[in-house]
Amino acid sequence: MPLVLEKGGPGTMPGWRPTRPLGGWLMVYGKIGKDGGVVPTVDRDGQIFDAAKELGHIDWSEYLKGGYWNDTHLKPERIVGVPTSIEFHDGTTDLSKAHGKVGFWTTGHLFDPADPYSWEGFLPREKWPSRHALERSDHFWNLGHLLKGTPRPLGLSAEGRMQTSPDKKRILKAIVTKAAIAEVPVSPDTTVEIMEFARKVREFRLSKGGVHADDISSMKSLVPEDLEGKAASDRDGQEDVQEKQRLELVQLLQLRYGVSAATAERWIATFLARQQRNQETSHVR
Repeated sequence: MPLVLEKGGPGTMPGWRPTRPLGGWLMVYGKIGKDGGVVPTVDRDGQIFDAAKELGHIDWSEYLKGGYWNDTHLKPERIVGVPTSIEFHDGTTDLSKAHGKVGFWTTGHLFDPADPYSWEGFLPREKWPSRHALERSDHFWNLGHLLKGTPRPLGLSAEGRMQTSPDKKRILKAIVTKAAIAEVPVSPDTTVEIMEFARKVREFRLSKGGVHADDISSMKSLVPEDLEGKAASDRDGQEDVQEKQRLELVQLLQLRYGVSAATAERWIATFLARQQRNQETSHVR
């Protein structure tokens, strides 16, 4: 199982879900070869990110606590999104095997100009995006759709403080504070793509009725208000819709990540369980 660290603090409004979710490889140590061995990746600066080979060499606390994604390392800085989790995949996890990589996978979202909470809920006021930054968020979202499924999607580039070997060829330790979304990242193996399956998981969850009162406005267009009060034929029809959505989700995950149907089913169950825990925690607070 991968190590998963999730962002705490803001961004936990019950029922809220990002409209522009992204996921990708932020730091890659190497690629998994046909023989199962890992071949280190050399970035455009001629360095190997040795610190991403195993746990314990990278400090992610600042990245998760107050980190954000900016536009291509540009100055003055333009903030276009925020991360919400980081996962370490050592080559034995399903995601590692599907992508053939060892390193750190991150999730987060781009800002949506139509949804101010996408930044107000995650950043202090002084970091709220400018109009131009929101335009750049639009740019990356649209470009992400255009590049989806191509050999060269958008990439991520970490920012922070790093300790290198005496010959400067290996990065041994790092403190990561933020990252940049870039069209040509320093490491050719870092990627970030639109997580379309997150939207489909949400639709599936809503269609099952496993929601809080906060989600009622969202679910009205997806399910009848009272399934128990419907005729048996109507309920059977709704169950058919749920099953169709579930199968679409499974197929989407299989296509996107190259995993088995059983693994896709397990991912969906894990995702739903995590959402339920988050909602229960928010109500306890």
